[in-house]
Amino acid sequence: MTEKSVPFRLDVVKHYPPQGSLRQYRLAKATSFTCGRCRGDKTAKLVATVDGAWEPLLCNGCYGWLLSVWKVKASALGESARDAELTRLLREQVTEPQVRRAGTRLGQDDARLARLSPEAMTMLATVEVVVEAFKDRTPTDLDWSAAVVGLCKAVELEVVRLFAVPLRQGTTGVDLSADRSVQGFKHMLDFCTRGREITLGQVAYFLRVLTEAPRSDSPLVRATRLLSARWPRSDWLFAPSGLVDSLLTLTREHRNPAAHTGVLSQADYLLCLDRVRGTDGILPRLLDAVDPVRR
Repeated sequence: MTEKSVPFRLDVVKHYPPQGSLRQYRLAKATSFTCGRCRGDKTAKLVATVDGAWEPLLCNGCYGWLLSVWKVKASALGESARDAELTRLLREQVTEPQVRRAGTRLGQDDARLARLSPEAMTMLATVEVVVEAFKDRTPTDLDWSAAVVGLCKAVELEVVRLFAVPLRQGTTGVDLSADRSVQGFKHMLDFCTRGREITLGQVAYFLRVLTEAPRSDSPLVRATRLLSARWPRSDWLFAPSGLVDSLLTLTREHRNPAAHTGVLSQADYLLCLDRVRGTDGILPRLLDAVDPVRR
């Protein structure tokens, strides 16, 4: 981050350490400015910049929220805990009535999305409300990061609900010990037998290993085939260019940069949005693939 020249009217008396793309400063006296993010007119001694640019400035409230996002992204938290914190911060930006209205609109715009779980729909609607608010404020790379994590979380919720949970139910009482030696099956085995959480990337890795070299003697392979036999349009789940590639791309190009220290733009968000719930997005295709009844 390269710091630009300080405007004449700002008498800076203290430079705080940079936090990613953010940096806060203390002025000698309260000074009036318009916050570049919330666009509110402020008068304060504390101001902050993004990427070293003094125009526009951030107010202390916007700096505090963005700093919280940055600290989560830069932390050593595990994937699930990191996503949970980022989605919590995202939810702080919205109200329940706003989310309900957005969820209703999403279901009306795409009837397939109306079949999402309440949790996934709430996540998508939360993102929708947050991004809608960007019309009245200027988002930063950290704002777009939080929104992208929300989209990816909605996918994770549905992949687990519609694929991983039915697979766990289908292996109840089945001896899965023969699969313990298969690299790539560990996380799904722990999910099925020990009730441990499973992440989007771990499901994607399991599916890749499962489809690249399916083993006829594998209890998990057999259980997955029995499960998919109930779904007449499930080929996409296991095709080389189907769900496996879609999840790996979503994880590599969107979720991981958004949840870690990557810089995301509006263009990154729009691409992720299309991949998640566009016409051929993951969520609509997933819902269609696991539907046992042709609609």
